[in-house]
Amino acid sequence: MHSSLVPIISKQRFDYTFLSGTTFQQVTLAAALDLVSYKSVFLMVRVHRISLSSGQTFVFTLENTLPSEEDPQEFTDSSSPILSVTVPSGTSAPKLLSGNGTDPLAFGKLVLTANQGSSSGTPMYAEMSVCLLGRSE
Repeated sequence: MHSSLVPIISKQRFDYTFLSGTTFQQVTLAAALDLVSYKSVFLMVRVHRISLSSGQTFVFTLENTLPSEEDPQEFTDSSSPILSVTVPSGTSAPKLLSGNGTDPLAFGKLVLTANQGSSSGTPMYAEMSVCLLGRSE
C-alpha cells in the first residue's frame, strides 16, 4: 500500500465576520489536486483557533474536477462531492476533524464554504490548516 500526506493549506486565518445573517460565501482553496494514483483520500483539518456562534459553520468540500489544456472553462462535478468536513459551531481548539472518500477521479477541487448564522456581525473566524492523505489501496 502506498500512502502520501500532502499539505494543502498551512495555518491560516479565515475570517467571515463581515457576512450578513443567513448568507454564505464559497472560496476555492485548491483548484486541481492530483488524485490520479489514489483509491481513497482523507481530508484532515486542524482547528488551531476558533470563534463560531450558533448556526455558523465552515465546510470543506472536495469535488471531482478535470481541467482541460484546450479549454479554460471549469469542468467540476459539484453534485456528488468526494468528501466533506464540517467545522460546526461549538468546536473548540485544538481540534482535528476529518472526512474520507473513495474512488476519486483525476483531480480534486477543494472548496471552503462559510455559513453565517442568523445574526450579522457576530464574530466568525478560525485559524485552520489542511492536509490530504491519499492511499493507493
